[in-house]
Amino acid sequence: WPLEPRGVIAWVVSQRLDRVLVVEEKRPFLESQLKEVLFDAAANGILERMPEVVGKRNSRGEASHLQENGELSPEAIRAALTASLAAVRAPAAPIVSASGVGAGLNISAQTKLYEQTALEKAGCGTDLTPGGAGGVPRRAPYFCAGCPHNRSTLVPAGSIALGGIGCHTLALFMGRFTKGLFVNMGVEGANWIGLEPFLPQKHTFVNVGDGTYVHSAVLSIRACVAAKSNMTFKILSNNAVAM
Repeated sequence: WPLEPRGVIAWVVSQRLDRVLVVEEKRPFLESQLKEVLFDAAANGILERMPEVVGKRNSRGEASHLQENGELSPEAIRAALTASLAAVRAPAAPIVSASGVGAGLNISAQTKLYEQTALEKAGCGTDLTPGGAGGVPRRAPYFCAGCPHNRSTLVPAGSIALGGIGCHTLALFMGRFTKGLFVNMGVEGANWIGLEPFLPQKHTFVNVGDGTYVHSAVLSIRACVAAKSNMTFKILSNNAVAM
């Protein structure tokens, strides 16, 4: 920041762009700057006209597939690319590929061919519906083979476990502790101080990574001891601190 205008304008002019799709996480940071640079360039006669810029919103001001909250998934980006390419009119001249050979196909035909080829290579046919005919199998994250967390995050039947941010958060996808009872890094277990009086369970396990323990979780442990909460902290060590 700020976006360098000369390079952007030169890029738009050299590529003869009619439409720009901005893909970025969270709020429209680059998108807003790009619109401002191109608007000023068109207003000052540097550009004959301003290219259409779409991202978080389409050309009609409607929310697009690229949401501002959460994470951009491959499916959302694919939907945005498909919608953007479908809105582009087929050029009169052949499209030049990266190798410099004219493809002679319009954009929609190229996109359809690319998607079909990619799906066939992945063995998915043409159906992307999870669980449907030819659907892409869903695979949840899991611990690395040989990682001690495969065993150390297990709890006795009927028990619950709390957690926070770290490798052990993957236990959320394994049915090893109640969803929603994990907190931000460093305060693992502190939420049990307030929950304990109102829950039928009178004991809980708390997963804490060794890196988080050194970083700040020792303060949470001290708070739980002071509150005389009934819990068992498990300091998980896998010989890797990924912070």
